[in-house]
Amino acid sequence: LDCVVVLVAVIYTLVRATSAHDSLSVDFLRAFRVFRLMRALRVLKLLGLSALRMLIEAVQRSVQPFVIVLVLSTLMVFAFAVMLTSLVPEVAQEDEKTRSVAFQYYGSVAQSARTLLEVIDGSGDCVSDSTLTLLEAARGGYMGSVIMLTVRISSSFVLFLTFNGLVTGIF
Repeated sequence: LDCVVVLVAVIYTLVRATSAHDSLSVDFLRAFRVFRLMRALRVLKLLGLSALRMLIEAVQRSVQPFVIVLVLSTLMVFAFAVMLTSLVPEVAQEDEKTRSVAFQYYGSVAQSARTLLEVIDGSGDCVSDSTLTLLEAARGGYMGSVIMLTVRISSSFVLFLTFNGLVTGIF
C-alpha cells in the first residue's frame, strides 16, 4: 500500500512538473527525496528494532478506538448542546440581560456546543459572562435560569470527565 501511495505521488509530481514547464525543474528532482526516506525505513527494518515496530503497531491499533470515542464524544456534545438550546425559549421570558446572554451563547446548537467546549477548557468570555448572568437571574427566582445553569454545570462536568478519560485511555 505504501509503495502505491509513493508511486502515485511520483507520477502526479512528474505530470505536474512536465505540464508546468517544458524542462525538468529542480522541484521535480526534490520529489525523489521520498526514496531516501524509504531507504532509511529499510535500514530500520534490517536493524530489527522490534520495540519501534511494536510501538508503531500499537499506534496503528489505537486509531480505530480513538475514532469511535471521538464520534461518541461528539454525539455527547451535540446532545448537551441540543438540550441547552431547547432551554433558551424558557430563559427568554426572563429579564433583558439574561435573554441577550441566552441568545448570544445558546441561541443555536452550534453556539451551545462552542460554549460548552469553551466552558470545559476555560477559555472565552462565556465562562464568566454567561455564568454570572445566569446565576444572578437564578438568585432572582427565575426557574429557567436555574435549570439552564444546572444543565450547563452538569453537562460541562460530564464532558470534562469524558474528555479526560479519553486522553487517559487512548494515550
